[in-house]
Amino acid sequence: MKIKWLIVILFFFFLNNYILEAQVLETGQITGFVVDSLTKAEMPFSSVNIEQGEKNIVGLQTSKNGSFVFKKIPFGQYIIKVQYLGYNTFTKKIVINKPEVVIDSIKLILTQVNLSEVKVIGKKPFIEHSIDKMILNVSESITGAGGFATDLLRRVPGMIVNNDGLLMFRGRKVTQVMIDGKLISLSVDEIGKVLENMPSGSIDKIEVITNPSAKYDAEGRGAGIVNIKTIKGKAWGTNGNFNVSIGAGEQYRYTTGIDLNHRAEKINLFGSYNRVDNQQYIIVNTQSIREKTLFSESNRLNTHRFNNNLRLGVDYQIGKKSTIGLLLTGFSNQSPANANATIDFINSPKTTDSTLNSFMKREVQWNNGAINLNYVKNIDSTGKVLKFDIDYLDNDNRTVESFEIKRSYPNNSNNFYSYFRNNLPLKVEIVSINIDYVNPIREGHELSIGIKSRMTWLLNDTRFETPLNDIWQTDFTRTNLFKFQENVNAVYINYKTVFKKTNLIIGLRGEHTAIEGNSITKQETFTQNYFQLFPNITLQRKYGENHEVKISYQKSIGRPSYNQFNPFLTYYDNYNLSKGNPNLRPEIYHSIDLTYSHKDELFLGGGININDGSIARMARQTGKVLAYVFENFGYGEDYYLYIDYTKNPIKWWQTNNSVGVYYQRIKGDYDNQAYQYQTPYYAFYSTNTFTIGKGYSLELSGNYKSEGLFSIYAIKGFVTFNSGISKSVLNNKGSLKLSITDIFNGLKSGWDVEFSNLNLSARRKDETRFIRLNFTYRFGNTNVKKNRSRQTGLNEDSQRLGSQN
Repeated sequence: MKIKWLIVILFFFFLNNYILEAQVLETGQITGFVVDSLTKAEMPFSSVNIEQGEKNIVGLQTSKNGSFVFKKIPFGQYIIKVQYLGYNTFTKKIVINKPEVVIDSIKLILTQVNLSEVKVIGKKPFIEHSIDKMILNVSESITGAGGFATDLLRRVPGMIVNNDGLLMFRGRKVTQVMIDGKLISLSVDEIGKVLENMPSGSIDKIEVITNPSAKYDAEGRGAGIVNIKTIKGKAWGTNGNFNVSIGAGEQYRYTTGIDLNHRAEKINLFGSYNRVDNQQYIIVNTQSIREKTLFSESNRLNTHRFNNNLRLGVDYQIGKKSTIGLLLTGFSNQSPANANATIDFINSPKTTDSTLNSFMKREVQWNNGAINLNYVKNIDSTGKVLKFDIDYLDNDNRTVESFEIKRSYPNNSNNFYSYFRNNLPLKVEIVSINIDYVNPIREGHELSIGIKSRMTWLLNDTRFETPLNDIWQTDFTRTNLFKFQENVNAVYINYKTVFKKTNLIIGLRGEHTAIEGNSITKQETFTQNYFQLFPNITLQRKYGENHEVKISYQKSIGRPSYNQFNPFLTYYDNYNLSKGNPNLRPEIYHSIDLTYSHKDELFLGGGININDGSIARMARQTGKVLAYVFENFGYGEDYYLYIDYTKNPIKWWQTNNSVGVYYQRIKGDYDNQAYQYQTPYYAFYSTNTFTIGKGYSLELSGNYKSEGLFSIYAIKGFVTFNSGISKSVLNNKGSLKLSITDIFNGLKSGWDVEFSNLNLSARRKDETRFIRLNFTYRFGNTNVKKNRSRQTGLNEDSQRLGSQN
């Protein structure tokens, strides 16, 4: 109730300021057109600002045909300023003293740059903030070079990336991850695998959209959206980027990639290819007490990944107002792995009853391909835009596992061996259609609406086999054929209004979900059918030139991933298994965030995230068998406060720092026992870059997180430090970067639980300490012109495509 009253008070506070500033003024309209001075080509997305003295009155970007319109500008004298990257800034004095002022065609002059004479006098910060997003400029990172997307995401202030690839931002689970505006069409656990295989050399920026509008899917929207922007050519002609990285931990690792772009007046061709050859180990040690027997388990998994990622696209301008585009993306990955596990069965008084040794061999062939057809029509110069997307995705994941298990006793009298293998194919097809319409109904007011429909088909034909007289036989008691179909239809409306220093964004999204599941082997079917509304509201107010305040509210949903519905039992050995749950219901989130910023350097914020029906992988112990089952677990509240600070204290030192304080409260029910726990935890991040002359830069960074909670598990904390040095070469077109990550090998994870009949603890250590040498080279034309903004229609399905690995 207190939170509701806080929202009401703040709403009327902003509304009061809005009304007090509403005055009847004599105003006029300014119109104009921006072109290239040489080619006379239109200059869309140019930055146009109206200034008075040192004060910026209003600003916008030119439309797709280079035009701009400012309405209701009070009579007076102003300066119009036009900017575009790679061109000289245009300024001109204007006087508004009549209803309409038309400015002659503004011709921007290309900046003449001699690369041999370039002197670096400054650089972009590694982390930039705005009131609605956080941006990582990856090219400015030294220690991120030669790594992967997960390495970079670990350096986002407030972001936690655990060893299973799960992203948590300011205490909330991130389920929407985009690449160039296109959401990854995989489940949460599969997203982690994609990010682990995505070389940092192919990434230009990482955006964390902290307050998505109703345009975005309700799936996980309250936790924000991660958008990874790949390197693209932004110039006329042909240009590109090449990168190669070699590194070593316990074993070697290698990545290489190339990005190419060709841009002409009406056509843009682009593509990229990346190759990963990476070896890594994972060590997991667990202890559990089961019927007075201590299970002491140790497991080492060795993986070798061969990953090929391809992206090809074309945009073609049809006339002056329409553009059509085709985008093909895909990857073909192989991941052979082997694991050795040992379980010591220890009885009181600490005597080993027997030992179980298990050897696992895994072969994974994972192919994923998607096609997107995109059409954009700029209806008129006022900014009316119609967008249409149709997407098709085909995902084929084929995993085969074989196990050899031996249980030995001290007297060697009862030793026995067992063998089995799993064939775990996963086939998913998705079709999505998305239509968006944006209408600036009048100056300072914008209305957008859209519809979306998505169909998903999944087939999982899992086969469990054991040998009989040296012939593999299907064990039908452990084999499962599972079919799943889901249809999600959505409609949204979003309204934005701006009055001087106050901004209001309000939106509403409705989603209808229909699910059908069929476990053919177990002769079990289930259905779900529900409709829900998801409102969002944001109020933003600027005070003076240096102060901004924003408050926002979001309602969002967390749907179970497809494999979490599957009731099939997955066996790891005779004592450990997992299974899905067709009775799962979606999680519902309510998120409130309040942020204050000063000079784009200091950000203070806080908020609350309420989660009802949290989906957790719960441990269930029956006798000596431990099963992990997906369940809806209770109710949770997360309170947080954070400070982000970015500054250049002196010209050769750039620092980015973040401190977060969190408080968790969890309530649930486990085996008819009430579970309630609360605890604070803390997180700290810092990165510092030093320019040390003659093209050299040095970077030092660190990250710390204390212990926290997840359902009934107490999650361990970690600390990690990184360092690196870079050198500009080849007339600043190339760079060499040498780095070492996790210097003290402190990036570890683990959890403990002691509740009901459970007494479990686990410690996991992934190989994270690597030394890398990275080389990047940029080539081709440097006359900059922006790419067309591109976003496709595959949305919440991107989080939920089930993994069997």
